[in-house]
Amino acid sequence: MTDDGGSDAAGAVARFEWHRMWPLAGLSIAVVVLAASGALPQWPGLVHLVALPPLDLFTDLRLIIVYAPSWPVAAGALGAVLMMRISLLAYLVGGLTWINLRRAARLYGLLSIPTTVAAVMVTVASTMPNSRFFWIGVGVLAAAAVLGSPLAWPRRLRIRSAFSRNWREGLRLEIVLSYFAVVVGIGALAQGAESLTLWLVPVSAAAAALALWGLSRPPVSRPGALLVTAAAVTAAGALALMWPRWSDEGTQEPPPRAGSLMIMGGIVSSSGGGTIVELQPDRLGYSCGQVYYFSYAGPGDGQPQGDAVCPITTGAPYEPEHTQQPLEDQAASFAAQTEDLPRPLVVAGHSHAIWVAWEALAAGEADIDALVMVGSLPDSPTGYPPPGENGAGRVLGDLLQLAAPLGELADFEFDPVSPAALELQATPNSTREVLEQQLSEEVRTLSVTVAGDLALMPGGGELDVDRNACPVRSAHPDLPLSDAFAEESIRFLEGQPGRDCPIWRDWGGTLAQPFGAPPA
Repeated sequence: MTDDGGSDAAGAVARFEWHRMWPLAGLSIAVVVLAASGALPQWPGLVHLVALPPLDLFTDLRLIIVYAPSWPVAAGALGAVLMMRISLLAYLVGGLTWINLRRAARLYGLLSIPTTVAAVMVTVASTMPNSRFFWIGVGVLAAAAVLGSPLAWPRRLRIRSAFSRNWREGLRLEIVLSYFAVVVGIGALAQGAESLTLWLVPVSAAAAALALWGLSRPPVSRPGALLVTAAAVTAAGALALMWPRWSDEGTQEPPPRAGSLMIMGGIVSSSGGGTIVELQPDRLGYSCGQVYYFSYAGPGDGQPQGDAVCPITTGAPYEPEHTQQPLEDQAASFAAQTEDLPRPLVVAGHSHAIWVAWEALAAGEADIDALVMVGSLPDSPTGYPPPGENGAGRVLGDLLQLAAPLGELADFEFDPVSPAALELQATPNSTREVLEQQLSEEVRTLSVTVAGDLALMPGGGELDVDRNACPVRSAHPDLPLSDAFAEESIRFLEGQPGRDCPIWRDWGGTLAQPFGAPPA
């Protein structure tokens, strides 16, 4: 039979031939040359350009979203890469016949929807930054890879029948999981040793060729057992990663402290809102009489208490839009609100508040004794132009505006065209530059990060501060309420050494960062 449905005999259309792998070698050489010349970024995700679908298309989309200066250019680039990807896959699995080309086109068409969602999620997450969106995007990509990658080798001509057969054969997990474990390892090696990135591109291409060879071989004899085992291991791993970090020794009882504590909410917080206002001050050694809450609307006579533990007797009432004013204005407001507070003064700032406090301290506008950085997010690797203007990141900027209503559903009212966003998120590397400014030696600094946020820190989670605490396994919004944060803060304020950190605590970031957005 000659139609795409075919019979079982017609379904056996592909026979692996090593000599057909030369286009992969040619593509890897082209990627190396383009990266060496500066036409492509030398970032760990470069090794994914020679991967199997959908990871190859995922990488193409990341590059287009971040670099395309206009929508017509983005559409043209996407059309060109799809033609190249379809032709390449068709040739690898049997030759440039209409049957193979149509099947490859259908496969990429099927995978394009979840892959586009994943690419948009990780680039938006890297820009905001918001690790929740990042890990959702990675999850969508992983699902598309597990379900779609086995279809790269045509055991059946029709996608639906090929998927049914692959399901009966355990989704070829013995090949797919092994291949992606190797790809993740290659990316992590590139992340850890930047000088090896170009050399690892042909290694990634060789891994793709070996995976295609494996998919052409007979499956394992007990695919059902393989599926159950893989599901159990995945569930156990996810539980281990999401489980909070418990302290075997418990949180020590802090002594009463002199002076005062100022608590600063993060981006899109409001008076009496934001998780950090729920921090029990006595866990750090303070009474409510010593606690002050920062207002992004400036000085005032008090704010609604909301979810705050203590009455808010200073500062003007503020709403989420106040947190997105120009950084200079926010820094001046910080200086005004800390000027007359009792000393020694400790400031605990969550996420965006860290940049505000640091900017004021670096400019010499404010004077405090200690800055506790809660959930540091130092990097803004991407960028985008102002609304309506063409330039690198135009697609990303428009996607951020389209995604803004979705952020509101997740209680994250981020405005990508606000003054603060255009200054910090839209300008590449601006947030890292803020934290690279020198502070007075009299200001003690502690940085407490979330392990899951390390994926959004291509520049590294270690900052130039007095102490970098061990990354905490906690959700970013909940970090201020975690036992680990309280313990690390007490030890820092008491001058005690920090808790020991497992050597594997930051591995998740190293493994995940190659799947993030390329640098602008």
